[in-house]
Amino acid sequence: PLVGPLVAMLSFVCSIGNVPLAAVLWNGGISFGGVVAFIFADLIVLPILSIYRKYYGPRVSVYLLATFYATMVVAGLAVETLFAILGLIPDQRNAKIVEGTVSWNYTSILNIGFLVLSAVLVVRFLRTGGPAMLRRMSGPPAEPMKHDSAEGPNASAHVHPKVREYVCPMHPEVVSFRPGRCTKCGMSLQPSDAAVEE
Repeated sequence: PLVGPLVAMLSFVCSIGNVPLAAVLWNGGISFGGVVAFIFADLIVLPILSIYRKYYGPRVSVYLLATFYATMVVAGLAVETLFAILGLIPDQRNAKIVEGTVSWNYTSILNIGFLVLSAVLVVRFLRTGGPAMLRRMSGPPAEPMKHDSAEGPNASAHVHPKVREYVCPMHPEVVSFRPGRCTKCGMSLQPSDAAVEE
């Protein structure tokens, strides 16, 4: 269990792709708990650690690495101990990786159905302003409006020039200072002139 996660980190294999490699490790002599820890370790492969570092910073990424690694080791030891007590650990190490062939079955029908669903979702994404939303999300945050500071007897009478706001007809809480589409329903935002007063 101590070695399994380290092998997973260096193999760059994530998700279900690490199961055939786990079978190879089992045939090669790694312990049952090591195989289990290896399968758990897809959350600490090097590319994902790089993502943690980018979004959370070096300290948090090291913390995540340490806690995930410790959890995987403990889980591997616990599963191996429990399976050994129950007599469920296989005696033979002859796991086979069978090459699958293309055949017409329920998996084929599900694949076609989800391909159609994916195409519908992509078309909806493109028609409802999805690319513009992603571009806006990746850009800098909008700057808050600056209010002029006016002091003296006429301060309360100070009125800012008109600001054009765009509001969603279905979701009035969605407001933008530029034309675009609603982030909730995709409808075009409608102009709503308003004078901002202090």
